[in-house]
Amino acid sequence: MAWNRRITVFIAAPSDVTEARATVGRVVTRVNQEIGHALSVTLDVVGWETHTVPGMGRPQALINPLIERSDVFVGLLWSRFGTATGSADSEGRSYGSGTEEEFHRALERWRRDGGSPTSLPRIIVYFSDQPVPPQSVSTEQLARVQAFRAQFAADGPHPGLTARYGTIEEFSTLLHTHLIQVAFDLSDRNARADALTDFVRVPTEEWSALMRECRSASLLFMYSRTWRNTFLNDLRAIVVRGGDIRVLLPAPNPRSACLQVMCSRIQSTPETLANTVWEAVRDFRALAEGQSGSVEVRFAPMDFTHALYLFDTGGFLAVYSYRRDRAPSPVIRLRPGPLLDQCLDDFNNVFAAAEAVPPEEQHI
Repeated sequence: MAWNRRITVFIAAPSDVTEARATVGRVVTRVNQEIGHALSVTLDVVGWETHTVPGMGRPQALINPLIERSDVFVGLLWSRFGTATGSADSEGRSYGSGTEEEFHRALERWRRDGGSPTSLPRIIVYFSDQPVPPQSVSTEQLARVQAFRAQFAADGPHPGLTARYGTIEEFSTLLHTHLIQVAFDLSDRNARADALTDFVRVPTEEWSALMRECRSASLLFMYSRTWRNTFLNDLRAIVVRGGDIRVLLPAPNPRSACLQVMCSRIQSTPETLANTVWEAVRDFRALAEGQSGSVEVRFAPMDFTHALYLFDTGGFLAVYSYRRDRAPSPVIRLRPGPLLDQCLDDFNNVFAAAEAVPPEEQHI
């Protein structure tokens, strides 16, 4: 049996972000189900509520050892900063809350580990932009959150990149993407055959080999223009020999919330993405013209966070990257076995519920 790498995720959060805190557990479960087997990793959520042994002394001092044993630090802040812990940093400044002390403990450990992008723990801090109910607003607490947020600026005491979200659904999507990338980074199988750090590193001949004798293909992605243009002939060959291709694309309605969320992450406009999706529809429909095989394209009104390329003898699961610069998109090879079967089952469930694509002239 392969050794399983356990990745501990510590959550630091004041009392006003209970929904986001619960979301972390759900997302971790989802990530474990999606890629845990392929990478031989398991993500574990740790927090003071479940992993601190009661004892005597300053309460925060009983929680801090969890940070020393964690691989990932997830900080969540909205409108409350918390209450002082009765301790101070190395320069004598009192910590304003447990969350702040936990963050600085993680930061100190990260610096001891080298202070590089690969040092531990990985520190990921999220700020909620959700409206605060008027009856819950504390100007003093809100000001402390904003002051802490400003410390991440380029000229601040601990410059760094934080994330912001407007809804719990958006937070769930962001965290899912980030934790998958962290799992890839920390996986001891990262350099082995079943996982690659960058989608574009998959050799062309490997794709062609998957499609050479293929009789069925199931594809789910935003549009995958470069990949599509590269392998149109291989895809056409599937249909020529009587095979079937099923394709799931985002519903190209510029007014839909799902399309707008995707556009905000890939720095596009809803109209541009909608037109790009219709371009993919035309390419796939053209493959079946005059051939014995079939191509069926459907629209799925959902947020696409990953892509699936499934063939008879294997395939790939690729995770989208939403950075503004060109960032590698991690990819998992799907060989015959439970993970490939699970991905195909997921595809089948979405495909069954998806809507048939109308004639293009009907779209707006």
